[in-house]
Amino acid sequence: MRMHEVYLSMGSNIGDRELNLRNSLKKLSSHVKLGRVSSLYESVAISDAPQDKYLNIAVKVSTQLNPNELLRLLKEIEVSFGRNLEEKNMPRAMDIDIVFFDLLNVKQLDLEIPHPRSHLRAFVLMPLIEIDPNLIHPSLNKNLKDILIDLEDQDIVKLNAINY
Repeated sequence: MRMHEVYLSMGSNIGDRELNLRNSLKKLSSHVKLGRVSSLYESVAISDAPQDKYLNIAVKVSTQLNPNELLRLLKEIEVSFGRNLEEKNMPRAMDIDIVFFDLLNVKQLDLEIPHPRSHLRAFVLMPLIEIDPNLIHPSLNKNLKDILIDLEDQDIVKLNAINY
């Protein structure tokens, strides 16, 4: 069976954010092969509702799951941390997005790959660049570093490596 190369963006802004990320990586690792994991990045929430800052990481994984199977797994992990999937842009202990899946372009009702706003968010781009500096956005056909340079400054700080 073919292994797929996938890049995920993970974030938490409720409770022990780093512990939430570590525990999510552990849960994820029992279903996919973890590759490189970025350092922790702290960023301001993108929301109209006042929220605490997020801790974000990017992770490269290899999996035999197809995009929809992987999405189901990620939603199960989010729900296991108390996430209400009906609420949008609200504080959450765990948020996991598929940013890239091989070089696929997918547009479905509940799944869009590449992630439709990934190229607008430094908290997605910076961790991804850390784990793969030559990564090309498959639908924009641009290096992520070039995309990041063109973004307006966003409130994001690189912290320490995550121990998982």
